[in-house]
Amino acid sequence: MSWLVERKERFLVFKISGFLLVLFFALACAGPEILALERALFVDSTDEGYFYPLFEFLEKFFDQVEFKKDFPFSPGKTIFPQGFNIVFQGYQKESLLFFQVLVPDNSHKLLSVVRPLSEKEEMLKTLKQRITDALNFHKSFKILFIRSEDGCFSVVARDLKSGKERTIKTGSLKPLEDLSISHDGRFLFLVHRRAGYREIWRLDLEKGDFLPLSCGGYNDFSPYPLGESGRLIFLSDRNGENEIFIMEQDGALQKIFSEEVEIPGKVGKVTASSRGDKIALSYLKDGQWHIQIRDVFSDTTEELDFPGNATDPVFSADSKEIIFVGERNGDFDLFSFNLIEKSLERLTFDPFFKAHPAVSPDGAWIVFSGKKVSNNWDIFLLERSSRKLYRLTSSFALEISPLFTPVPIF
Repeated sequence: MSWLVERKERFLVFKISGFLLVLFFALACAGPEILALERALFVDSTDEGYFYPLFEFLEKFFDQVEFKKDFPFSPGKTIFPQGFNIVFQGYQKESLLFFQVLVPDNSHKLLSVVRPLSEKEEMLKTLKQRITDALNFHKSFKILFIRSEDGCFSVVARDLKSGKERTIKTGSLKPLEDLSISHDGRFLFLVHRRAGYREIWRLDLEKGDFLPLSCGGYNDFSPYPLGESGRLIFLSDRNGENEIFIMEQDGALQKIFSEEVEIPGKVGKVTASSRGDKIALSYLKDGQWHIQIRDVFSDTTEELDFPGNATDPVFSADSKEIIFVGERNGDFDLFSFNLIEKSLERLTFDPFFKAHPAVSPDGAWIVFSGKKVSNNWDIFLLERSSRKLYRLTSSFALEISPLFTPVPIF
């Protein structure tokens, strides 16, 4: 979005759709209040747009940004049009910069900061910290997943402790599937269906930029980071059948992963260990799904021995286990296969449809999508130590492809 530097009065309107942001603050002589933040106004009336970087920072927490050119506003006034739950206001008086956060409904001021113009950079840093504290925005480990509702697709970030959700902008991309995240938590990789083909796209979580990684004209899918190497492995049918390919995270240097890799059947998914030294793939042969584990450096392979269909493999955080979905006689459960002891363990005992397991960075939790009723897929969380199963979502929306962020994010 362009910034109109020639205007003295600037403002942008935030609109949040799909969730309520919980805001905690204390009033004098009263206990904590909870504010449902649905619509916010950001105003920067400084000559040079000093506070615009703060708007870019806040933009991460909102679904949609609406820009208007005309708005009667006088710096320092707290009278704003109705319909806004919260106002971010920045202005300048001579050599001083002022910034405040207000709740128009009760004229409550959440915070106010004044600094000399010469300290504007330090002021922006201070404001970012104080606003995240006031609005209860904190970096934390989150569960990300794809949500589809009424034909609209989005990526949702759910806080593990509070259960609060925010939507990560995905533009007009739809449908979406095969979500994965880079080792440093900066990039999201997902598959977008367009013109009859599946394409891999990258979303920069810091800048909000989208980058298509596929060239089009064939199916690219199942992207997965190869450890800390900065590269992706993925599946593609560009040579006529599904093969494992590798590329840089920006889409450069796309090539077959290894000429020596022989796949015994039709491949459905490929994943890699956190160290990038092993890959696991599911493949269909003679009407049954199998899992193969391959050592990247020695090119040796190991077949997972399971008496049924085995799909959706994923490595544990320490790379010592493979977690997968096993199906026997129509019952679906999660299993783990210990790569050291060569032992198999059943993790769930509720045989509804399950898919897309992912393991938390500390190995204590497994998140997956499940279908208990009709075609309604929801997100479930399994605690490894207690075997307790928690249902995180329960709606008519389709919610699939969950994962844990490898590092804390906003």
